[in-house]
Amino acid sequence: MLQHGLIHLANLVYLASYAVKDMRVLRWLTILGIVLLIPYYLAWHLWEPAIWNGVFLGINLYRLRSHSRSADRNSPQSSNTQGHEKVNRPNNSGAVVDSVLLPS
Repeated sequence: MLQHGLIHLANLVYLASYAVKDMRVLRWLTILGIVLLIPYYLAWHLWEPAIWNGVFLGINLYRLRSHSRSADRNSPQSSNTQGHEKVNRPNNSGAVVDSVLLPS
């Protein structure tokens, strides 16, 4: 019976994820849902969905980590361009380069 509770709890977590707008919270809820689903799949010997959820877990952890790193790089405390907005713009050759917009 515990296994059935896991799938219902995981789906409630997924349902809650539809109410959030913050990407980090969304990824954490997805990770929690996946962590709840994998034991359910393993208990029923459903190897393929367990493996796929492991892949999705890895992707979400990677994206969460990269999102956190980019947020740290763009924070005013860690930037040499405090108070300035950093944007990516194409140059004349079509390549995208970092630019700093000075405050007006």
